[in-house]
Amino acid sequence: MIIEKSGVRMTIFLACILAGVAGTAVPETIYRFSPATGAIPVTSEKVLPPGAPDDVVTHNGLTVNIFYMDIRNDTNIGFDNDAPTGPAAQARLRDVLIYIANTFNTTGTLDFLVQASESDGTGALASAGTLYSTAPGWQTGAALHRLTHGVKPFGPNYEEMYMTVDFGWPWNFTTNPPGITQVDFMTVLLHEATHGLGFVSLSNSTGGSQIAANVYSVFDQFIVRRATMTPLFSGNPPSFVGNIADLTSNDLAWSGPSAFARYGQGVAPGIYAPSPWAPGSSLSHWDTGNIVGGAVMEHAISFGAMRRQWAPVDLGGMIDFGHAWLAGEGEGEGEGEGEGEGEGEGEGEGERECVEYVSTNVPRVIDYLLDPVTESTLNVPDAFSVADLNVKINISYPIVNDLTVNLRSPVGTEITLFSNIPRPGGNFSETILDDQAELSITSGNAPFTGCFRPQSNLSAFSGINAQGTWRLRIQTNDFFTTGTLTGWSLYFDCECPLAGEGEGEGEGEGEGEGEGEGEGEEWCSLAFCPNFDAEGAAFYELLSIVFGLPLNWATSDVDGIGIPDSWEVAVLEQVICRGGHALRNHATCVFLENLETLRMEPVYTLQGLSVYENVIAGLLSLGSEMQSAITTPALGLTNTYRTIEWPWKTANEPFSPFGDPDADGLTNLEEFNNVLAAGTGRTLYVIAVLSPLLDGTEPAGALPVGGVGGLAVLLGALAGAGGAWTLHRKRRRQ
Repeated sequence: MIIEKSGVRMTIFLACILAGVAGTAVPETIYRFSPATGAIPVTSEKVLPPGAPDDVVTHNGLTVNIFYMDIRNDTNIGFDNDAPTGPAAQARLRDVLIYIANTFNTTGTLDFLVQASESDGTGALASAGTLYSTAPGWQTGAALHRLTHGVKPFGPNYEEMYMTVDFGWPWNFTTNPPGITQVDFMTVLLHEATHGLGFVSLSNSTGGSQIAANVYSVFDQFIVRRATMTPLFSGNPPSFVGNIADLTSNDLAWSGPSAFARYGQGVAPGIYAPSPWAPGSSLSHWDTGNIVGGAVMEHAISFGAMRRQWAPVDLGGMIDFGHAWLAGEGEGEGEGEGEGEGEGEGEGEGERECVEYVSTNVPRVIDYLLDPVTESTLNVPDAFSVADLNVKINISYPIVNDLTVNLRSPVGTEITLFSNIPRPGGNFSETILDDQAELSITSGNAPFTGCFRPQSNLSAFSGINAQGTWRLRIQTNDFFTTGTLTGWSLYFDCECPLAGEGEGEGEGEGEGEGEGEGEGEEWCSLAFCPNFDAEGAAFYELLSIVFGLPLNWATSDVDGIGIPDSWEVAVLEQVICRGGHALRNHATCVFLENLETLRMEPVYTLQGLSVYENVIAGLLSLGSEMQSAITTPALGLTNTYRTIEWPWKTANEPFSPFGDPDADGLTNLEEFNNVLAAGTGRTLYVIAVLSPLLDGTEPAGALPVGGVGGLAVLLGALAGAGGAWTLHRKRRRQ
């Protein structure tokens, strides 16, 4: 995974899923399967190596036997003891497996084969998977099967999980946050290990099985058409019952109840189903960019990004497809509170006195270009066992949706307090995060003042020794915006001291975001990312008929300013579908408003514009020149439409050819001409106009790199581009 990844589940058919259970015969053919590589038959030359494992991780009842082929083959690269990367890489894999063991809280044993490493840095960052057979049915994969039944499904010569890593990438092998040109090793290992635990679809691009006829994963049972919530795979033995068009519809969802409940957005989490089909990515991941708060199992991750813990939706999906032992993770901590609370207090240690510890490692600047992760420390000098922990924070930052805030204990336990809160506005003032708060932080409004429930439970720290250095980590994905952590505290054994949780959250909403008028836009989000290219190609065929001109979506420029319309819309798509820009909410609101306005046009039904509605609304949102071209009398659009503006109240249109959404002093048209001269294409254009570090003259080495079915690498910085680069910010025009 790296910059990308996959998912899984179990049902009542579980007991008869795989052959190889005690007393049954091993199936005729066994396949290794990962999203990146697909199905590979396991031959006698590719079985688990003989002898004792090279390392054993035993933690919290779970034992993982690790077999390193780099060590066995003395490769001097990768995980080999003699390689420069070897000791650190092994340590990070141990860290990830310990995290999994802590989270699983179940007993069992797994054999983990780490295959010979790659080193060219040209393919996927990593790939991982588990084993399946050709026996028809809903299959769990070998790892989930062994954890469930305690038996190796395919006998002693076969592993339950396997992984390959390409060490040619600029990895961060430390426990510290990655730099802006680094890929976080632990994040990728966790993503890939999750594939190995069964988070994966076995479907190919036409709905058939990549293993054998009527062989699908338990994960596949939960993939549904969002509009009707009808399954794409069904039956026993299972088969594909959907339409081939569903697989690239950008409109699939997950039907599992645990993922729905833990996602907490009132809608089913989406499944990644882009058009065209993306080998190794489609169906095996959450819908990247459309999962509120983000998740480990999205198909892409940026340089400098870090996600070392499963999001609630990741955990919910794994519960749905069979990891039942996760059902207690983060749930039920309030169950029975009333039953024994009064009796227990005072019988043992007695009720601990409320105590607050305040960080002196403040203020700390939040600035992506200085470091995408800001860290502040807090020392607890006293030794005692954590029972109830609350966190108070004060952050001055205008866009809460940019931020991910984690808390790490002295022993290394780390949780996400909140991530990309789906609300406009900014600032946290005397904000207290408390598991017992009634209102979730994701349901409040900025500026946040009072008591809120964090996205991950602080009860994860219960029972550990509080003594030592605690770390608050704030990660931003916004090049432009800066802020300050002005203070934070830890409260032990305290009730939230502020009454009226969440009261007045809406007051002054939007302060600090624009002109401080307190008006702020409502939060706007997309149910799914439209397929702008498919709609655009069809719409321009219609325009060709209407105007009698040979228009082409890939190359035509109907506003006549010099940039192909499909390139302009691609920038809009990047912002509203994938985020990482201060304009995301405003741009999404304008797009959705224009979409509703378009639907009220008399010609909307008469000319059948519904099939092109997203691309038309997108074009209308770009700028006044494009609006003039599209609202021509020949098309019959008569309503008034908005354009995306920045700052909100000015006439500057950042998505028009004359706009400058990255505030680097170069217009989109200038950066387009640079890209055109460099011959690097639309993908680099989109990155260049949204990054103040790029101007479009960069070579192809600065382009995003995608492994075959692996994680798509989004270069947020200049890795691979020669020369010395000076990072600086050109401020927004006022």
